[in-house]
Amino acid sequence: MDSVTVQHIRKLELNFSKYFIQACDSYQNSLRSDKTWDSYFETPDLSQLQLKLLGINAHINGDLWKALRDSYKADEIRDMGKTVFLFHQSLLNIYEAVYADAIKESQKIKVLHTISFGLSKKYGKYLLVKWRKRQIKIATLYYFDKEKFERKLNKVENKREKIEALIIQKL
Repeated sequence: MDSVTVQHIRKLELNFSKYFIQACDSYQNSLRSDKTWDSYFETPDLSQLQLKLLGINAHINGDLWKALRDSYKADEIRDMGKTVFLFHQSLLNIYEAVYADAIKESQKIKVLHTISFGLSKKYGKYLLVKWRKRQIKIATLYYFDKEKFERKLNKVENKREKIEALIIQKL
């Protein structure tokens, strides 16, 4: 990668991780400014797998658009697709590891993987791509159409909360 692309990815990574660090600080200091991470911190007796999945959900369906917004100006955001795709490659590596852990840790996921002939794993990758594209769209709307941005963001927040509930109840 050229040095400009590396700088863009580093900037995105720093902004992306900033939201988790802020959530940790807020939780530690009993401050609640963003509900994206509430289930992660406030639900008792979660397994390591549930914590991983809640964290992934919060990052991708809650923080990514904000990291994109913080990393790129309005005129840059539409051109950042390739950079975000490179960032997505590292997310896929994490996905592979989490999926392998999930099969080891959860009998339900192991059965799902087996009866779907591995298609559940491919479906998970598909969802990551879909969610990443949706976050790019939200970040773009933030700059170019505030009304659509608010509607889309509300829909995604509702979806994120439903996914959280599934993770907490089903595993």
